[in-house]
Amino acid sequence: MLSAIWFGCLNSARELVKELPIYLRERSVNLGLAPYIVSKLVPLAGLCLLQCAMLLGVVAAMVSIPGDMAARFGVLFVSSMAATAMGLAVSAFVNSNDKAVATVPILLIPQVILSGAVVKLEGGGLWFAKLSIIAYWAYDAMKATLSEEVRSVRDFAGEALVPVAGSVAGDLGIVAALGTVFLAAAVAGLKLKDKK
Repeated sequence: MLSAIWFGCLNSARELVKELPIYLRERSVNLGLAPYIVSKLVPLAGLCLLQCAMLLGVVAAMVSIPGDMAARFGVLFVSSMAATAMGLAVSAFVNSNDKAVATVPILLIPQVILSGAVVKLEGGGLWFAKLSIIAYWAYDAMKATLSEEVRSVRDFAGEALVPVAGSVAGDLGIVAALGTVFLAAAVAGLKLKDKK
């Protein structure tokens, strides 16, 4: 799941900034924002689809993880697309490829730390993760794809060994909402460049 997020963000982080002079010239004539964003999202979605399928295929060939493979693929793809929107937002606000590449780790490292996979989140960190971290919800959705047999395993204290807070559909809805927020940020960044 974290790999899929890295794929999406890295695929798109330079997409808008690399053709900034062309964008500004075309925008001054007749280029609409919606068609421009869609022209970026469609090929990036195809790339994410391919990368997620390959990643899941390699992992499934190496490790047997009981659960719903189709749902697992859905989690990977939706997470990757939300991260693609995050990368487009980065690309919309910077003015050089170097700045885009330098900004990506600043966004991806919190995805790892605040996913809930590395450390147990509590208090303010938990709320920050719930409000802004794609990986937090994607990780919960990925755990929800495990078979009931795995999710019912308890530790010595009687707690679920793999606690799941939500459902695959609910968690993916939140991931998609976060992706939409990042997409809106990308549009806002492009609008700011129009004004300049």
